[in-house]
Amino acid sequence: MHLADVAALGHRRDARAEVDRHRLLVEELGDGQLADLAGLGLDVLDLEAGRAGHLGLDAVARQHRRAVLAREVADEGVDVAAVGVVNLGVGGPAAHVAELELALVGQLDEPPELGQAVPAAGGVGVGLGLELGDDGVGDEHRRVGEGPVGEALGDAAVDHRARVRHQLHVSGVAPAVHKGVQAPTRGLLAAPGGAAGMPIADLARELVTIPSHDDPAAAGDAIEDWLRAETDAAVTRDGAGNVIARKGSGPSLALVGHHDVVPPDESQVEGDAYAAYEADGRLHGRGSADMKGAVAAAMRAFRDAEPAGELVFASFVGEEVGGTGCRAAIEDGFAPDYAVVGEGSTDYSGPGVTDVVVAHKGRRASTVTARGEATHASLPEEGVNAVYRACEAVDVIRELEFPEVEVLGEAVRGSVAVTEIHGGEAWNVIPDECAVTVDERTVPGERADLGRVEAIEGVEWAVDQDLPPMACDDDAFAAAVLEAAAAAAAGEPELVSKPHATDAGWLAEAGVTCVICGPAERGEAHTATESVGLDVLERCEAIYRDVAEAWPPG
Repeated sequence: MHLADVAALGHRRDARAEVDRHRLLVEELGDGQLADLAGLGLDVLDLEAGRAGHLGLDAVARQHRRAVLAREVADEGVDVAAVGVVNLGVGGPAAHVAELELALVGQLDEPPELGQAVPAAGGVGVGLGLELGDDGVGDEHRRVGEGPVGEALGDAAVDHRARVRHQLHVSGVAPAVHKGVQAPTRGLLAAPGGAAGMPIADLARELVTIPSHDDPAAAGDAIEDWLRAETDAAVTRDGAGNVIARKGSGPSLALVGHHDVVPPDESQVEGDAYAAYEADGRLHGRGSADMKGAVAAAMRAFRDAEPAGELVFASFVGEEVGGTGCRAAIEDGFAPDYAVVGEGSTDYSGPGVTDVVVAHKGRRASTVTARGEATHASLPEEGVNAVYRACEAVDVIRELEFPEVEVLGEAVRGSVAVTEIHGGEAWNVIPDECAVTVDERTVPGERADLGRVEAIEGVEWAVDQDLPPMACDDDAFAAAVLEAAAAAAAGEPELVSKPHATDAGWLAEAGVTCVICGPAERGEAHTATESVGLDVLERCEAIYRDVAEAWPPG
């Protein structure tokens, strides 16, 4: 088996609290001892100062960390001079779940055994016992302390448990998720040399590059790892794949987003990742507007805010397929008092203005089915034409009044439209069945009376999907978010409504007081040219942070 490179082997902690300890140890060792330890020959990744910011360590502390770990590995009898390119980080407090990460790139003839020395280009790697599936990806959980390197790390990590997550890009068998797109190795944002600590534009861009239309797990991994590395919050990952973090105490405010996206256009794919680039002050790529840009803003605001109460960060899965992740979280007890959902609210009242949405429509999709009796078309009187019955039902639907309500002074008007009709099997047969698809945009507290079609003989009506609308029920909360939006921008934001459903509908239905405020402009989501303004990402970060520090009021 030939490995081109052992790219990263890291056992990480949030090391901010350890900065002083590292500096003291560096002073204790002295420059001479550090040089001796560095001379062991361990070729570690050279972390640029800006890309190691997530550890909160200065250059001297990083040198010390490398040297101490080089000594520990050498003490275990591993020929560190032949390991190749390796990066080792110290594990964190025993109460925290640490992450042990391995990324291998190359051609595999067979999986390595646990602790097996593996020939590599320019050196030797250490096998952790990967088990490859048919798609070429191996994944199993192990305890720190297995294998020569694992045992050395185990001494430093005490009784920590770690999860080994690895992605093997194997020649000829790499799993293609979408036209060659693969989920990247876990730790993109939080591993040494990753994107944690980056400006919001870089953090958002890194999130956008992670494919998450078929499987959002890798994007969730990156968000979870970043939160663990960047904050002291309690971070959890539920069974659905939602990432939730909490800090502070008191009445709760949630910053809510989602990290799944719709499938990318061909132009939005670049090799094994989504394409993402900056041009004309905007970040381009699938999910930039809907809604990884807002998720990045919420992540940074969550990290930096000193909250007035309990601050919750939530990034859900499954929003694009009916809110499955949000609904799962609610079923598991997710119930903040208030929520700012980061879906798009920019350019609603005017160009360049990030408004505050206090209501949005829901969507109820339903099917009207008319049944009749088939016969030969030359004898239509001997049958019952289902298409005619369906046409009667369509006439009833056309006469329905659209519901309309007012939410905090904002008018919200629903709609009902027939969008499909399917009936008949042949040109010479009277059809015995005809189905009519109805799209209804619902408003808070009101529905069109579609059940009236069942007064027609042979006609039935069934609801296929019902995404709830949202209405903010607290004008003081809406005013507080509007004030934060006004403070962050040159324009004059307004309270507005959105025409389509979001996860805010599920939250509002569960009793959460919601507004929507986010960077995406009208018409950007789900397009081949999807993009978001970088200045608006910064604006939304400021809005989220200010709201978190002001609400709920003391």
